[in-house]
Amino acid sequence: MNRQLDLQLWIVSSMRFITINEGVLQAIEEGGECFNSCYKAGLAENAELAREVVQQTIAMLVVAPRKTPWGGYLVVDEETVVVVGTCAFKTAPTPDGIVEIAYFTFPMFEGQGYGTKMAEKLIAIAAASPEVCRVIAHTSPEPNASTRILEKVGMKLVGEVNDPEDGRVWRWEVEKAV
Repeated sequence: MNRQLDLQLWIVSSMRFITINEGVLQAIEEGGECFNSCYKAGLAENAELAREVVQQTIAMLVVAPRKTPWGGYLVVDEETVVVVGTCAFKTAPTPDGIVEIAYFTFPMFEGQGYGTKMAEKLIAIAAASPEVCRVIAHTSPEPNASTRILEKVGMKLVGEVNDPEDGRVWRWEVEKAV
């Protein structure tokens, strides 16, 4: 395999964040061995799900291109060396300094703290940027695992809004500490 890889990684606790790009998609489509060789991580039973998420993320970036770090990531548990989920910024920061986060733990890894760590890392990335003054997230308008994650990472429920993509949702926010 003679391919130049665009590797951008962040390690949080025992998690590694792989920037989603065309190289990641190509490695997934070539199979588990290729992905493992390129990114030093396995996909377990989540190869198809990871492929779908990566395709959707790339499509999102085609429609709304942005610079790193405002894209999406596959998240690897460094102890098991397996991809456990994905997270992303839904857009680059707006002109008024708002950025929205999203995260998804693959079903077999739910309830193990990965979603919380993903949200924490995205908030930390945003907080380090001079372009950002507020981080937001949207959840279903009911208490659930995602609302518990956002409470754990210090986000506050500010009310219900109508999201153009998701309909009626709860909006969560955290102001950047200055």
